[in-house]
Amino acid sequence: MSITEEDIKKLTPWQVIKALSLGVWLRIIGGVFVIAVVSYRVGYKSGVSQLSNSKQEMTLEQLNGEQISLVREIWRYQKSNKLDKVIISRDGFIFDEARKEKTSINLADKALGNRGDQFRFERLILSIPVYFLKEIPETRLDNFYIITIPEEAHKILDKKYNY
Repeated sequence: MSITEEDIKKLTPWQVIKALSLGVWLRIIGGVFVIAVVSYRVGYKSGVSQLSNSKQEMTLEQLNGEQISLVREIWRYQKSNKLDKVIISRDGFIFDEARKEKTSINLADKALGNRGDQFRFERLILSIPVYFLKEIPETRLDNFYIITIPEEAHKILDKKYNY
């Protein structure tokens, strides 16, 4: 029995799928599996090498003066108060979670000086790479930044500034 072009035109996609033999299906599934494994391994190796390269290149020189100033102030507060996280309002004031009130510490003023308005502070805090300032996903009604200085950055700051 031979299949003509007219026979092929009459078949629906579902009929073609049903007509495929078990051997053809195994080849299709095997091919998809091989492509998935190769793609995963290539992507994984590429991602791991990029991650390890970024860790090796992590230095304070990657930050500008305002970013360094902000990271130092946050680290100083976090370390002196033995906190895992620091809560900062959108206008730059540190929030004391134990007392449930803003402190008098204004990070916007400390990092930006007299140019420390809310817009510039938000732009500054969001511009710092995550390996120096990591935002913790936590829902707060007052829309605070909940952040921490990652462990790798701890070492750099301790070595450079002896806190």
